Amino acid sequence: MSDSTKRHVRFLVSDRVLHLLLLASFTVLALTGLVQKYADFTISVSLIRAMGGIEQTRVIHHTAAVILILTSIAHAVQVGYRLYVQRKSMSMLPTLGDVTDFVAAIKYNIGLSKQRPHFPRFNFMEKVEYWAVVWGTVLMTLTGYVLWNPVLVTQFLPGEVVPAAKIAHGMEAVLAVLSILIWHVYYVHVKVFNKSMFTGHLTEEQMEEEHPLELERIRQGRVWRPPAAERRYSRLKLYAPLATLFVLVSVLGTWRWLTAETTAITTVPRAAVEERVYQPVGLAPRTVSLTSTPRPTPLSVLSVAGSPTDEAPGETTPAAPATGPGVIPHSIGPERAQCLLCHATDSTMSPAPASHAGFAVEQCTTCHAVGEAQPAATPAMETPAAPAGGPAAIPHSIGPERAQCLLCHATDSTMSPAPASHAGFAVEQCTTCHAVGETQPADATPAASPAPADSTPAPSAMPIIPHTIAGDWAQCSLCHAIEGGMRPMPVSHAAFEEAQCQSCHQTGGDQ
Repeated sequence: MSDSTKRHVRFLVSDRVLHLLLLASFTVLALTGLVQKYADFTISVSLIRAMGGIEQTRVIHHTAAVILILTSIAHAVQVGYRLYVQRKSMSMLPTLGDVTDFVAAIKYNIGLSKQRPHFPRFNFMEKVEYWAVVWGTVLMTLTGYVLWNPVLVTQFLPGEVVPAAKIAHGMEAVLAVLSILIWHVYYVHVKVFNKSMFTGHLTEEQMEEEHPLELERIRQGRVWRPPAAERRYSRLKLYAPLATLFVLVSVLGTWRWLTAETTAITTVPRAAVEERVYQPVGLAPRTVSLTSTPRPTPLSVLSVAGSPTDEAPGETTPAAPATGPGVIPHSIGPERAQCLLCHATDSTMSPAPASHAGFAVEQCTTCHAVGEAQPAATPAMETPAAPAGGPAAIPHSIGPERAQCLLCHATDSTMSPAPASHAGFAVEQCTTCHAVGETQPADATPAASPAPADSTPAPSAMPIIPHTIAGDWAQCSLCHAIEGGMRPMPVSHAAFEEAQCQSCHQTGGDQ
């Protein structure tokens, strides 16, 4: 048999299957992750729309992440079997010989030596790639867990962990993609198209070129041989239950962690249910559907240590004793019981006094009376004014299509970013502090929706644009595209250009 036809086994079927799973999951994660990291790019917007919108993109990203985690668990079991049961050599571990091979390769590449280094079964470049994948997978998994469950994590770790995890997750993704495109693709597919990960073998000629030391061992008969059946079964009796326990703990632990938090951003539209609307003390409760737009209900400013709260005439807030603890100016339900999220002593949002450090959530209502949010003091269809010193009111209605606050107000957004102190907050938390207003009607008076002095008032039948148009806001199709848009325009506008929007629609100010 000639050198060009003689074959040597390089990878088993299990190796090739795990590699395909890694290849598929990594590609999907890179595609769906980078378009979220660089969401302002035109190509990112197009890809997100092609995948069905931002929520569907996140579902795909999370699914690929789970596949990568399961693939890593399977690889760990595979490595353990080969090392303990089969007693194969740990050929992927770095050695001092790799340092020598690295120096020899540098000399050969710059012309200081005419002798190519003789590599073993895995050369130093392959080992670097392998351990980079291991390190990257561990880092991406840990930071991904933090981003998946930010509220739960910050109950045990400082809030700074969330933005730090986001930076590490995103930059490691960029590094991994660049490494694959520049290093791996060149050495494996461009310089020499190595098909062994797909075919499972290398020819004699390829072994002579790429792994001469391994070929020499094979020719001398110094190869691995399977252990005797009785020894293999003896080792398997111990390894099998341990591996099974490891798999069960890993899979169930992963599933439990990924489903532990119910306050994170949901990827499934919330169903319409009847819930109590926040009412001041003494008024009868009423119910409202979550899919409808509630009337503005701005919160009063929290009174702390006897300091008065700013109240509008006619509003009734439970008064605290002059020297007693302040009244909590909103109701506390399951979704608002995480007091430390906004009121931790080291919070930048509405911190509690330093003397409260270390207090548990359950202790809050021991001293602080629980009030309820105040009703809107402004007429209907007007933007509610935020209480002095309190959170700003949301100047628009929140319906199913506008409930994804982070699309425009993420802390790293260029459109209308929230303060850095809000990093890691879930959408459901926005209305905990911010009152919800309503958009202006189409026939609103100039006082309600001021138009620029040099603009032509729009016909009353045309809705008024409830925000200024400048910078990133000039890309109307980003939110109002007919397909995949957050608030899609009518189909009859399909051929219109963005420059035509103001021909019919009057431009108002920020409401």
